[in-house]
Amino acid sequence: MITIARAGCVILAVAVGWVGLAGTLRVPGEFPTIQAALDAASPGDVIEIAPGVYTEDLVIARSVTLRADLVSLGLPPGKFLFPWELEPGIQIVGTGRQPAAVVVKGDVSVTLEFLTVAGGRVAALMVEGQSRLTMRHAAIMKSNAIGILIRDWARVVLDACLVARNPSYGVLLLDAAEISLLNCVLVEKRGAALATSGSSRAEVIGSLILNNFFYGISAGGSRSLTVRDSVIRGNGFAGLTVGGEGLIEVWRSTVSSNRFAGIHATGRANLKLVENLIADNQGSGVLFSGWWLTLEAVSNHVVRNSGYGFQVSNIVGVPLPPALVISVKVVGRENWVPEPGEPDGNRLGALCPGIPGILDDPWPEGFLDP
Repeated sequence: MITIARAGCVILAVAVGWVGLAGTLRVPGEFPTIQAALDAASPGDVIEIAPGVYTEDLVIARSVTLRADLVSLGLPPGKFLFPWELEPGIQIVGTGRQPAAVVVKGDVSVTLEFLTVAGGRVAALMVEGQSRLTMRHAAIMKSNAIGILIRDWARVVLDACLVARNPSYGVLLLDAAEISLLNCVLVEKRGAALATSGSSRAEVIGSLILNNFFYGISAGGSRSLTVRDSVIRGNGFAGLTVGGEGLIEVWRSTVSSNRFAGIHATGRANLKLVENLIADNQGSGVLFSGWWLTLEAVSNHVVRNSGYGFQVSNIVGVPLPPALVISVKVVGRENWVPEPGEPDGNRLGALCPGIPGILDDPWPEGFLDP
C-alpha cells in the first residue's frame, strides 16, 4: 500500500457519474477487448471500459478517449475518490511480450481517464511520433522498467496522476518530447521519478516527488525544465540533479530531506531558484560541481542542511582543480542562508569560501538577506 503525505500539494479528486455520449463504444458489452474497440473506433470516439483487469498490449493510432465506466462501479454520483482508490477499478496490464502495455503513436490526440496502466516489457506506457496524450486521474504502475517513455516529438500532459513502483524511471523523456506534470505524485522509483535528455522540455507543477532510490528529478540534457509549487523530498541521492545547458527553473517549491544534496548542478548548468525552501538535506542545500555554471537565486530559504547552504566543489566536497572550474557566475539577492550556531543554521556554513588560486569568492554582495 502506498501512503502519500499531503505536503502542501493539491491532488485533485475524482467525481463520479457519467452520461453516455454519441460515439461511445463499450467494453466488454459491445467489444470483448479494448483493442477490438480501438480497431473499430473512429476519430473522436469514446471507449468506455467496465471494471476489471484487461491483460492486453494496446496500440492506439487514432484520436480517441479511453475512460472508465465509473457508474458501473456502483458508486453514487458526487462521491469523491482518488483514482488509485477505485476498487476494483479498471486496469490495463501488459502481457510482457511487447515493449509497452500501451503504445500511442502517429499524429493523434488521445485521452486516458480513470484507468491504471501496468506491466510492459520496457514501459507501461510508450508515447512516440507526433502524438499528443492527456491522462487524467490515472495511475501508471509496476512496469518492468519505465512507467512512461516519451520520445520523438510527442507531447504528454499528466493531470492528477500517480506514477509509482517502476524499477528504473517513472517518466523518461527523450529527443524533443515534452511533458507537463500537474498535481501528480511520483514515488518509489529505482532511478529517478523524472529523467530528461536530448532537447526535451518538462514542467512540474503542484506535484509530489517522493522517496525515489537515486534522484527525484534528473535533468540530464533537457532544453528546459520548470518546477513550480512542488515538493521534492526523501530521495536517495539528490532531490534534483542538473546537467547539460538548458535553463532549469525552480519556483516556490520545497526540496528537503534528500540523502545527499538538495540540488546538485554539474556540467554547464543554468539554474534559476526563486522563493524555495531547501532544507534538511544530508549534504549541501545547493552543490555546484562542474564548469561554466550559472546560478540566479532570489529569496530562497536554505536552512538546516548538513553541508553548506550553497557550495562549489566536486562531488565529495574537495575543491575542483582549475581544469574543471572555468567560469562560475552567480547573481541573486535576499536569500536566507543562516550560519552554524544561528537558528536553522547550515552545519558547515552559509556559503562555501572561494578556492585560492582557482576560483575567487563567487558570491556577490547582497546575495544573502541581511
